[in-house]
Amino acid sequence: MTCHLDPDCNCLGPCQQTEMAAQAAMEQRQRAAEVAASSYQQRVGEWTAACFGSEGAAADADRNARFLEEALELAQAGGMTAADAAQLVAYVWGRPAGERAKEAGQVKMVLAALCNTAGIHLALAAEEELRRVWQRLPEIRAKQAAKVPGSPLPGYAEKPRAC
Repeated sequence: MTCHLDPDCNCLGPCQQTEMAAQAAMEQRQRAAEVAASSYQQRVGEWTAACFGSEGAAADADRNARFLEEALELAQAGGMTAADAAQLVAYVWGRPAGERAKEAGQVKMVLAALCNTAGIHLALAAEEELRRVWQRLPEIRAKQAAKVPGSPLPGYAEKPRAC
């Protein structure tokens, strides 16, 4: 592209400079978001290892079950019925499994959108929860120890709630 004033000039014209600046700003925001996200994710990893040990922190089936439990509790808190949740479970399991990294990205995006509509500041809520669970290590460890081996259900001092 040539200069907007001199056809023999090889400098970048104003439009190209603006486009490049916008691209650079977008890349900078993306890098900042990656740093912030990895920092929180790393701190959660540290808590998980401190709470469950390295073996427990790496227990994929447990992390899957706890994620689904929390997602269901969020949907319940937003007014979803057990019948609607059951319909969604049947719908999802009636389709081929997705790719985990893509699904994780979709979860984060949809969670952010849900928080927007509910007036929840996602980052603040996440930080508050991480602060709270650091204070509950003994209680959480006891709940984990009471869990039935191989079950997706968490350990309960009382019976689980009925749907």
